Amino acid sequence: MKALNSLILIPFFLLSLSTFGEEKKEEKKTHEVDPYGLVTCSTKDENRTLAIMTKEEGGCELHYEKYGKDKVISWSSSSVTPCMNSRLKVRKELEAAGWKCFQE
Repeated sequence: MKALNSLILIPFFLLSLSTFGEEKKEEKKTHEVDPYGLVTCSTKDENRTLAIMTKEEGGCELHYEKYGKDKVISWSSSSVTPCMNSRLKVRKELEAAGWKCFQE
């Protein structure tokens, strides 16, 4: 009887292994894009960065580094969305001017 029980449990064990691998793949997909990730734009001679910082009380600040100096160019007291929209707008403007941008 013990041998029969072992034979019955083997398929369930193998099924759980395959399901475990799928869960890990699915988890990875949800973390591939970070909406707060640093955006770096470069030319041959210069780098600029766009970083969204969240505030403890809610909202955000969009920091833009140019010529080594950091400046807040957009902020919100209620949501991160305005900072994300502003970052996208600035990134598109830089790319239209020939800058190469990527998100870390």
